[in-house]
Amino acid sequence: MEKSYFVIRTTINEAFEDIRNEFLAGRLRQGWGPKGADLRGDPASFISALNKRWEGIENTPRRYSILLPMTKIKRGDIIIVPRLSIKQYSIGKYFTIAECTEEYTFEPLSTYDDYGHIIGIRALGTWDYRSANDSANLLGKLLMSMPFSKAVNTIKNPETIQAIENLIDSLPLIENTSDLTLSAPIENFGANFPRRQQEKFLNNLRRMTNLEQFLAEVFRKIPGVKTVSQSGSDLIVTYTLERIKGVDAAEQIWIVQINDTAVERLGANIEKYNAALGILLTTNERTQSLVTDINKIVPEMSKKNISVYLVAGVEVAQLIFRYGLTLLI
Repeated sequence: MEKSYFVIRTTINEAFEDIRNEFLAGRLRQGWGPKGADLRGDPASFISALNKRWEGIENTPRRYSILLPMTKIKRGDIIIVPRLSIKQYSIGKYFTIAECTEEYTFEPLSTYDDYGHIIGIRALGTWDYRSANDSANLLGKLLMSMPFSKAVNTIKNPETIQAIENLIDSLPLIENTSDLTLSAPIENFGANFPRRQQEKFLNNLRRMTNLEQFLAEVFRKIPGVKTVSQSGSDLIVTYTLERIKGVDAAEQIWIVQINDTAVERLGANIEKYNAALGILLTTNERTQSLVTDINKIVPEMSKKNISVYLVAGVEVAQLIFRYGLTLLI
């Protein structure tokens, strides 16, 4: 299916920190979204909701028409978000490219009774407006100009679309920012392979009949891993922590649940094996509902110093490129 491309300018006011945190959690939010302003309803309801929330607000029909393209964004479409970075905390002269993972939903942030228009996203990378990269530089100049000055903009120009695709192709690693950041020893497991090659390899993984056995071999390649055993679609990994400041090395158990998105079962197996780390690994794409389910068990696990991670979609290919490439030769 052919992709569409959009520019969405989100808030840069006092709510920016909350909006950025939502973005990092996989939810791109847009303003003019108080209770009752769902774009999937009729325009009159939207106008009424805005007038109720902000007395004297002007141009409400135009605001509706500006935001309406959000309801047309489909999974796989590409969104450019100006002035928001997945690396820097402040507003600045940079932009982030994201991929839509969940289509339009509506739920205002209760703190503001606003920002209810939501697109589920996966952030791919951030670039500076004045980057040495020609494609990033071109996009930076366009984002500072009038053509994309509205809250929601559709990109049609072939040259601009090609610049976006050039940047996506240049990515050695799709940044994992949607919920949790993987920590040592398996952080930054991408390799310098173009994103399209990663996606092609992922499609091959989805057709594998012995995926669990193959991934067991991949985990055996990770430094510090002593043993990997298989129990159905799960891997039980024994990992040895490095000796630090004279303290004897200690062992940890990791549970890797493969292509089974039952988060409750992952939690139960973590308890069963007294594991220090649980990984839900799926060759399917990351979805907002899956992230939400994972985040339900994270607080309780964190109290016990147990980490829970999601490795989804192309991130699985990156893991193999990093540790299991010799298995493919």
